[in-house]
Amino acid sequence: MDSMMLELPGFLFLVCSVSGQGVVDIKTPAFPVNGTVGRSAWLPVEINPIPEKTEITWRFTEIGRAASIARLDTSDGKIKIFEDTGFEGRVTVHGNLTLQIDNLTMGDGGIYTVTLTGEGRDYTGKVTLQVCEPVSVPTVELVENITAESCNVTLLCSVEMGSHIIYTWTSLGTTQTDGEVEQLSGSTGELKLSVGMSEPIHYRCTVWNAVSEESGEIRVDPPCTARVEQPKQSKWLSVLQICLGGSVLIILIALLAVSKYCPWLNPGRSTVQPSHATQHPTSKT
Repeated sequence: MDSMMLELPGFLFLVCSVSGQGVVDIKTPAFPVNGTVGRSAWLPVEINPIPEKTEITWRFTEIGRAASIARLDTSDGKIKIFEDTGFEGRVTVHGNLTLQIDNLTMGDGGIYTVTLTGEGRDYTGKVTLQVCEPVSVPTVELVENITAESCNVTLLCSVEMGSHIIYTWTSLGTTQTDGEVEQLSGSTGELKLSVGMSEPIHYRCTVWNAVSEESGEIRVDPPCTARVEQPKQSKWLSVLQICLGGSVLIILIALLAVSKYCPWLNPGRSTVQPSHATQHPTSKT
């Protein structure tokens, strides 16, 4: 195996000539590379050995979008950046073949392939880039749903900015010094609780993704006291008022009925019926 040094502006790497059917090893990260919107990301790759007279091409592949980004010709060390791909002016291929992408957008997330073509064979490696928007400070709200037996509480955690968000709820107990006693994670910003009528709640919502993390807290002491059921004395007073009102109504209806169908019980009303008999004048004899 012969070797030579290939020099690019500011970089130096080894180019190897592999005789026969030598195997080229391409190593790429096993896990996604994380990038932040508006910043830069580096997609590393290791190719060993790098044969002479080969081309190394970076490509982007995502649903509805595929494009060749850059190509290195190892025979002369020239790098071509393809136009009309959305990457022009934002990419750099370094001497170790790492692809740098600047001013990241959400649309840059996807699968990037690096392919070595030469000697009648292709060797390919893949790098996954996940682009995240940093999360904003969350707002935590409380929605009450009170029944006769318990206080059902829903906590809502929301953010104005962020992508690929994971929500973590942490119970902080009844005071700040009680420490974390419970932690629940998920992809939703909603937490449902069933607490006692006089039980306070204190929770922290943490929102995070691969590039940022923020949190907010809510403390209510207790959440359902303001609208618990009325005291027993007040309830009995309401029942008594209803009963008295119903009794008065029944008595009034009974009096009206008696007045209509039992007129002799009404002394102000005459019971003598007028006579309709015709009186004849007395004849004179």
